[in-house]
Amino acid sequence: MALNVSHTADCNKIIISVTNALSGQNTIEITNGTNTVFYDFTEESSTRVVTAAEIGGGNGIYVVNHFVAGSIFARAAVLLSCDIQCCLASKMNELLKCDCDCTKCADQLAEAQKIFLLLKTAESELALADEAGTIQQIQAVIDSAQEKYLTAQDMCAGHCGCNC
Repeated sequence: MALNVSHTADCNKIIISVTNALSGQNTIEITNGTNTVFYDFTEESSTRVVTAAEIGGGNGIYVVNHFVAGSIFARAAVLLSCDIQCCLASKMNELLKCDCDCTKCADQLAEAQKIFLLLKTAESELALADEAGTIQQIQAVIDSAQEKYLTAQDMCAGHCGCNC
């Protein structure tokens, strides 16, 4: 059985795909830490597109649990990071206006690089989370990715000028 979770580029939809599910009652739970949505299926395979707005909207990590007969069978997560991507685009636009000899620009570039690396590390961790082993180990990877995302978000606070 496989649980695959992805998102659309506009950060508005989460795509959940389950293949080779066990027969019987299967439940999917999607949460952003504040709000939760459930849906059931009985087929061997199921693909569902859920809007982020259905779960309360916003950027951040969305955790998907696959329950079989009431117990968690699999867990995966996806990061909606349009807020950080917008922040990085804004920072890069500022950097394009800099004089190459400006020491202020070096600090701005270093900050943009750190934000980018935090975001990419969080995405990479989540991509490998389903290979982490037990549900507790997967959750530890998700928690680590969440910490990196929140750090990048804090670094971007007040710097995202494109209404994202």
